[in-house]
Amino acid sequence: TDIRAKTLSDMEKGVPVIAAADGRVGNLRDGIRDQYFSDYSKKKKKEIYNIGLGNVVILNHGKGWSTFYAHLKKGSLTVTKGQIVKKGEILGYVGMSGLTDFPHVHFELRQKKDRIDPFSGLTKGSNCGKIENPYWSREALQSLSYADTGFMASGFSETRPSGRKDLESGQKAQTNLNGSAPTLFFWSYYIGSRKGDIVTLKITNPKGQIVAEHSSKPTAKHQISRNVFLGKKRPASGWLPGLYRGEISIMRNGTLLKDSAVITTN
Repeated sequence: TDIRAKTLSDMEKGVPVIAAADGRVGNLRDGIRDQYFSDYSKKKKKEIYNIGLGNVVILNHGKGWSTFYAHLKKGSLTVTKGQIVKKGEILGYVGMSGLTDFPHVHFELRQKKDRIDPFSGLTKGSNCGKIENPYWSREALQSLSYADTGFMASGFSETRPSGRKDLESGQKAQTNLNGSAPTLFFWSYYIGSRKGDIVTLKITNPKGQIVAEHSSKPTAKHQISRNVFLGKKRPASGWLPGLYRGEISIMRNGTLLKDSAVITTN
């Protein structure tokens, strides 16, 4: 189970990873840098592939049960090998170490050598679609509700976004628009794009007038993630003072998903 942080800025601020149950630290690893796996050289990728979990803590819970907490931030581990920890104690912080291309914690439940899905109770390789014995507490299940699609970042900038990594940095969004800026871009990065989605982007000015709008054709296939943007050149009369609003809407089988952002110009 991968539980992600939305942006690298969130990761840098610190997202704690806590023990799911009482246990003893059976093993751990630290010292692997946080970066996109896709940015490594071909030679380095082979090395990192062999330590795919990156910085990791393994807790043993007795009777062959163990939990893994992987891709932790370099230097963030707060426990030592052999240490006894209680449920809820911090083990480290969400990172992007090892074989990963987004900031998250990889959580894994094992019974001896069997990998078990904590949501269904099924072992790896079992048929999907049924639930036998969830291992999460009722409280945890409620907070880990599944969403098909999630908006990671939506915002405005005076410069065109260069791709997913640019938006995932958490540094792209601006709150103020320079009055002399030649362009304005509204953009969004989201996960869980589905075949048939119709995506609409629009920008409205401080008077509530739509100054730019675009709707896509139905998407051709499912995608893990997608980033989209809409641009507007500065009008001859200049940018109006006040709030510009950007909105993304995804129409999917009669259901509408939305996200928005604002930027101010004086």
